[in-house]
Amino acid sequence: MKVGKPCGDRHKIQEFFSGFPTLPFTNLDSPLTGLYSTPKQKSMAEVEKDRRVSPVLTSEQVANILGVSKRTLKNWLRSGKIPEPARNQKNNYREWNLADIETARHILRGMND
Repeated sequence: MKVGKPCGDRHKIQEFFSGFPTLPFTNLDSPLTGLYSTPKQKSMAEVEKDRRVSPVLTSEQVANILGVSKRTLKNWLRSGKIPEPARNQKNNYREWNLADIETARHILRGMND
């Protein structure tokens, strides 16, 4: 299974991310070097704070970033190929943050090697 380039308008995606704090990578196509070495354990308060600061994306936006259809993304979630993101407690929608997207990319790149 091969992950393609993001579809849709790249400028809209970059504009969306421009207002949020940056992670160790600066570009959506950058390699994931060093991101998964030795993660520090965070307290629940720190995790909640990070979730509030991180942008929340829809499954459709994440599918566009990964370069696949929304149906393919949901099939990967259902089959367990990538982990489920947190869900909104009010409407049960998936709430993707940047860490969820990078985790999915890391897993999918590993499958392509």
